[in-house]
This record gives sequence, C-alpha cells and structure tokens, in this order.
Amino acid sequence: MKYLVIGSQVTMATEHKAQADFLERTKEWVSAKLADGTLECAYSFPSGGGFFIFNADSHEDLMKLLVDFPLRPLSELEVHAICDFNQATDMVVDSMKDLI
Repeated sequence: MKYLVIGSQVTMATEHKAQADFLERTKEWVSAKLADGTLECAYSFPSGGGFFIFNADSHEDLMKLLVDFPLRPLSELEVHAICDFNQATDMVVDSMKDLI
C-alpha cells in the first residue's frame, strides 16, 4: 500500500543545537528508508514542511514507521492512502459502463 504523508513542524526544539540534532537524525532516517524502499520519495516545501510517499503493508505498519519518525514529536502529519492513477481511473470507467 502507498501513502502520501504531508508534514509540518509545529513545535521547534528549545535550542538551536537540539533543533539541528532533530534534523540530522531525520535526514539519516529518511536516507535509510529511501535505501530500503520504505520511502519512495521525500521532498521539502520551500515554505517549510514537506511530504513523503511511503510503502507499507498495512495501516499499522505505516503507524509504526510514523511513530519512529524522528521529527514526529514536533510535527503534525496528514496521511492519505493513494492509488495508482491508471488502475483507479479504470475502476471508475468500468463502474460507469453500466450507466452509459
């Protein structure tokens, strides 16, 4: 299953060093997840925050990943299950064939 996760940091660490540490740990975490295929992509927005596309076998597996995300305690995350565009379009078109 694929998930789009949009995140924004809503709380800053109390000190610049702590903030830098959170970001370095997150960078290492993202690199590892990209390398093992858990993450398909990771992007930041110029205005702050960013998004990921996760590969997870279940909602619970995604939750485990998000609980492990280093910036999680300081962030708000929005999660959307996503589908392959062509497969989703084919399903909609097929469901409409009886109505045409």
